[in-house]
Amino acid sequence: MRRAPQALGPAPGQRNLCAAAKHLGTLPATLTHQLNALEKTAGIQLIPRTNPLVATAAGTALIREAEYLLNLLDKARSLPT
Repeated sequence: MRRAPQALGPAPGQRNLCAAAKHLGTLPATLTHQLNALEKTAGIQLIPRTNPLVATAAGTALIREAEYLLNLLDKARSLPT
């Protein structure tokens, strides 16, 4: 399940959070809640609400690290138990 970067991954490049939510197949309110929760936990803004959406340096770093960790998780799941 790719939940960690869902609020971040596809958002940059989209024109707004509504477009990003549609791209993800979720509701704008859900995406907004997830992004706000991530930013509150991180204590920094990850994606300013600009048009188009652009991740901050911290947001970009978080997306990169989350994608790396999720790829590792996918590889681990594919190993025989």
